[in-house]
Amino acid sequence: MNQQPGVTVQQAREHRSTHTLPVVGIVLVNYNGGNYLPACLQSLTDVVYPSVKIVLVDNASTDGSADWVAANYPNIHLIRLTENRGITGGNEAGIMWCLEQQCDYVLLLNNDTEVDSHFLTHLMEAAEPDTIIVPKILYYDAPKRINNHFGDFDYWRGVHRDLFYNRLDDEHTSQIVYGKMTSTCAALFPRDLLERIGTYDAAYFIYYDDTDLITRAVHLGAKVKFVPQAVVYHKESSTSGGKMSPLTVYYCTRNRLYFMRKHQNNPAALIFFFIYFFVTRLPWGLLRLIKGERRQIRAMINGVVDFLKGRMGKASEERYR
Repeated sequence: MNQQPGVTVQQAREHRSTHTLPVVGIVLVNYNGGNYLPACLQSLTDVVYPSVKIVLVDNASTDGSADWVAANYPNIHLIRLTENRGITGGNEAGIMWCLEQQCDYVLLLNNDTEVDSHFLTHLMEAAEPDTIIVPKILYYDAPKRINNHFGDFDYWRGVHRDLFYNRLDDEHTSQIVYGKMTSTCAALFPRDLLERIGTYDAAYFIYYDDTDLITRAVHLGAKVKFVPQAVVYHKESSTSGGKMSPLTVYYCTRNRLYFMRKHQNNPAALIFFFIYFFVTRLPWGLLRLIKGERRQIRAMINGVVDFLKGRMGKASEERYR
């Protein structure tokens, strides 16, 4: 792909023709996100970068949020899936629409975020070939603290090595940095890179799907670039009940095991990971027991069992109730 020139905030304000700037497709996936969509979509309405197409993929929501979007934001393309296909199916449908619309870049964005009006301009100024661009993500309820899962990945232990996560925002988090891993809470991809990465692995449904996607991109030679001038505020894990909800515990447990088996090609390292994983589950389970969180323990055990039995994709709710 030919590299497009940088775009300043002033240029974004002055050039309103969609033919003068690279087109960015923004993909939002929604499942009963009616509590978060109004603020998210309003913030996107205020974005100054003019060459944008927004698609919202609704995963068969039952809270009326898809109808609300259709009634209040007719300029947003709405894709209504007939069943909940998770983040994997939702993002896949949104990306395919953006590629069909000839978008030059695709931004994956969580629906429980609010964006600074200049964030997309800053992302586009930093755009490079074969590079995934990520903004500075701050906690919505603690906007001086970093929420980015950005940095590298430990393929021995199966965990992210985050550079900034949960740190206070300061001069060290205000410099452009390159890495090899990020979440896709907010991530900008060049079109040609997405075409080379290929489709999502539907086995994940939610969680570790983005780790898989970025790993595949990096294996193709892609870089990940942290651009702190672009700012997004995130209500982390709000749509899945929180980081320690049984649903989150189930999918993270099952999918972490699946991810490592898929991507760790060193047999010794894979054996080390499985030993490390099961040994560390003992104190984790004891802590949950002390806190009376028996549902989380059951969800973890069910996640392990379903991985071993090859039960991937969307799980029945009884697996994490």
